[in-house]
Amino acid sequence: MPEVFCAWLKCLRTMERDDWNDLLHWKKSESRKPLIIRGARQVGKTWLMKEFGRTEYDQYAYVNFESNSVLRNLFKENFDIHRVITAIQIETGLTINAANTLIILDEIQEAPGAITSLKYFHENAPEYHVISAGSLLGVALNGNTSFPVGKVDFMDLYPLTFPEFLGALDEHPLLDLLKSQDWSLIKNFRSRFTELLKQYYYVGGMPEAVVAFSLRKDFKEVRQIQKRILLAYEQDFSKHAPNEIVLLDPGKCPIRDRFPASDDGPNRSGRSESRRKPAIQESSNIFPEIHTRSSH
Repeated sequence: MPEVFCAWLKCLRTMERDDWNDLLHWKKSESRKPLIIRGARQVGKTWLMKEFGRTEYDQYAYVNFESNSVLRNLFKENFDIHRVITAIQIETGLTINAANTLIILDEIQEAPGAITSLKYFHENAPEYHVISAGSLLGVALNGNTSFPVGKVDFMDLYPLTFPEFLGALDEHPLLDLLKSQDWSLIKNFRSRFTELLKQYYYVGGMPEAVVAFSLRKDFKEVRQIQKRILLAYEQDFSKHAPNEIVLLDPGKCPIRDRFPASDDGPNRSGRSESRRKPAIQESSNIFPEIHTRSSH
């Protein structure tokens, strides 16, 4: 078991994300603001923040507001940054140095006032490097949260792309060839690219599934991971927006009727489709596909 875990950890740490350069640019920027990473559940937000802190800073102070009940109510009384830093230091056991410590605020939507506190980090303590993220963060922002407009930077994180998938499978020669755009040579390896693309279509880009597949090439294991992720989505929906989101079985309704763009009246729950759609879109779990009709 320890050998398996070490192999899994090694594979995870060698997985390259294209967003890394964006994080480096954010770190070096003179106009840096607290960063919010937006993205659906389990696309790799936590891993990316921790790995960035591990490799690009002397240390990182990590707080997960979903699992940490001690700090969850930290921002209810006031937004004094010195008080916030003191609390994080006590809880993590670290001495936070603004120059070499990355502060990570994960599942930030779970702590009332935490998102608002980013404004005061920017205004009163811009020397600190602060990254935050949260599942279904967009849904939380649609509630009564006071959002620090103009005081934060954003980065959107998605599942792994096909080039990132190649890197995770240690297919670096093919990845380098793809990046070179040497199309005549790429054609010579068409069968290899086609087979890997088929694997990507099945495995997808969720990091957990990709790492498992890269280690064992087990499609059944991948499917179990995918089902577990979907179940987590359902639980997340019911937790954050129980009255706004109704999950539809894609196999039981025509594609054109799954998420209609117009409001055709109330559904069985008494709420219109158009009122539910923005919440699920803001969670980064679906993306609208706009169809146009041309007269030509």
